[in-house]
Amino acid sequence: MIVPQLGDLEDLFAKVATYYPDQSPLTALVHVLSPEMASLVTQEQGPMQYDGYERQGRYRKATIGAALGEATLAALGVPDGSSALPSYSAVRRTLAFTLGRSHQLYGEQFPIKQIAVRWMRLRDITRLPHFQPSVNAVLRAHEVASDSDVQGSSRSNTGADIYLALHGFVAGHDLDGNHLESIIANTYPDAALFLRELSGVFDGRMRAFSQLIQIIQLHSRGQEIDEIAVAFVCNRILPSSFAHAGALVPLTPFFPAALVWYGFFSMLTRPSKTSSLNPGLLLKLERDLVEPFSFEQRPRCDIALEELEVLSRVAMRAEVIKPTQQRALLVGLLPGVDVYTRFGNETDPSAERNRHDADISTLHGRVADLLHEALEVLKTPLTTPSKKISPVTAARRDKKRVR
Repeated sequence: MIVPQLGDLEDLFAKVATYYPDQSPLTALVHVLSPEMASLVTQEQGPMQYDGYERQGRYRKATIGAALGEATLAALGVPDGSSALPSYSAVRRTLAFTLGRSHQLYGEQFPIKQIAVRWMRLRDITRLPHFQPSVNAVLRAHEVASDSDVQGSSRSNTGADIYLALHGFVAGHDLDGNHLESIIANTYPDAALFLRELSGVFDGRMRAFSQLIQIIQLHSRGQEIDEIAVAFVCNRILPSSFAHAGALVPLTPFFPAALVWYGFFSMLTRPSKTSSLNPGLLLKLERDLVEPFSFEQRPRCDIALEELEVLSRVAMRAEVIKPTQQRALLVGLLPGVDVYTRFGNETDPSAERNRHDADISTLHGRVADLLHEALEVLKTPLTTPSKKISPVTAARRDKKRVR
């Protein structure tokens, strides 16, 4: 680990890039920290301790669920994006996953608002958007799951019962969400009847969901509370499946971050018989959350955020940073907390394949239309244009007919 004596990281990175280009980026070779950062990451305080192994496991599930919803919401801002289950790299790029990983390693040593600022700074450098309602929802979900204070002050009275119920839900005191359902029923008038229908005949659940959306809009309790309620009732259609993310897509103008909470609830609810969640993807993400980290190991990132910021002031080429993957850059926000990113767009290879398939389908449709038009032309009988006949010729032809 390198800690510059004067703490001037920018000067160090600029000199290395100028005079020792073979060693740039330096943070891909060794951990380089400012004195302030070094004092924080080397404190004796370890990760946050939870009341039992089950509580810790449910925190990780909440983190992964929020990350799934956040990645799905991010894909909606991309041309030809879809509400399909996001890829592994897309989930690894989310703020929710970043907060979960940093909390796993450092507990409360770093204020999560500070980590969120660093994450958004990375998005700005790489020209990727960040959706503020999604950021706010992720911070709130992390607060509920970890019982940390995001805002630095007590929660407002609006929806206080829902926040307390969410905390108990994550802690495992309300595994079926019945207590949370009763609070939502009391918060929104006339919602109780349709909440019961969500547990009834499957064919009637979407109708009940539509009615509940209208009730929540009519008796709004603020955007954040409404988003939580919408996500909860959407998960009730088929608990733990994440199969109805598409139903929330048309509602994003009214409930912008409901998808974040939908993923949150999907991961914490008892599994249903049908699920669109890939168990292999979930296990891989949980493995990454709890992966051990040591300063004795070489950094796994391609570059740290501070050095990326220095190099971004000049035109960067892929061969300068030397990423380990062709389509993604692994950036260290904190030691051991690495985030995948790309430059300029959020498109995944799967989305590109879907767009390619759509283009091929469009082309096939045009060819079919042309073939249909050609067949119609071939079916039309050919007619020769009539020629003008002189009066003499007409008289001779009539004379022959008389004979």
